[in-house]
This record gives sequence, structure tokens and C-alpha cells, in this order.
Amino acid sequence: MAKQMPATPLLDQLESGPWPSFITGLKNLANDEDKQYAPMVKSLLGQLELSYKTRKGYWKGGTVGVRGYGGGVIPRFSEVAGEYPESSEFPMVYISFPSAKDPAFSKAHPGVSTMEVITAAAPYDEFHKKWGDKPWKNRGDAYEKHKEELSQKLLN
Repeated sequence: MAKQMPATPLLDQLESGPWPSFITGLKNLANDEDKQYAPMVKSLLGQLELSYKTRKGYWKGGTVGVRGYGGGVIPRFSEVAGEYPESSEFPMVYISFPSAKDPAFSKAHPGVSTMEVITAAAPYDEFHKKWGDKPWKNRGDAYEKHKEELSQKLLN
């Protein structure tokens, strides 16, 4: 049986503002029932709703903010993993929604938003040995395959 979408009355309010909401994007992913990540995203929405309700962050890791650019979370594990086991652990990830900061973006690009995900990858020495001598955007098929595999891990 598929995991049920949690009730999210507090998160729903974020969708009614003038800017695109990351909640809408997460709900779209959660409703993508044929994808393996759907249960994890539903669990994540439940935990976010709990955070808004209790006004407490349950991800343990760190928060990053860059003046004028935005901020993100670098979570590692959840304090409420027993209640939300599907989303109990995340790799170290920085997530930002730069388009959400621009009120003109949703008018210029309706139904679209930009999500930026930055994570730890191979150590610099390992990367440099394989692709350091190759120019940007011309590192070959092995690099593109590695990048796609990493992207799929983050999305799944």
C-alpha cells in the first residue's frame, strides 16, 4: 500500500504567497507515485509540517545563509526518524530556491521555478586526477555519466 500524503495545513499556507513555493514542488514529487522517492518526499513533508507546528527544526546538521543570495540546510539526520523513517537521513546537501526570491520570476516564467542543489562529491584530488585537465563542459562521457548518477542519487 502506498504511503499516504500527510495533512499539511501550515505548509499549504506557503503556497498562497506571491512567490513560487518549494512546497508545491515537493508535493508534485510526493504525488509521483510511480517513483521510488515518493514515500520519502511524503515523509519529508510530514516532518516539515511538524517543524512549522512546533517551531522547531528536527534536522541536525547546519544551516547556511549567504547575505543577498539566500540560505539552505545542510542536514545529516532527523531527530524524529521514528515518526518519519523514510526521510530519516540525508546526505550533506545545500538546497536553495533562487527563483523564489524574485517576485517577477513567476510572472515571467509561470509554472516554473529554479532549485539549486549542492552536495559533497568526490574529494578534490580524486576529481582532479580524472577530469582536472579537461576543460569545463568538455570532460567526456565518463564525467557526464558520473554527474548524472550523482544527480539521480540526490533526486531519488
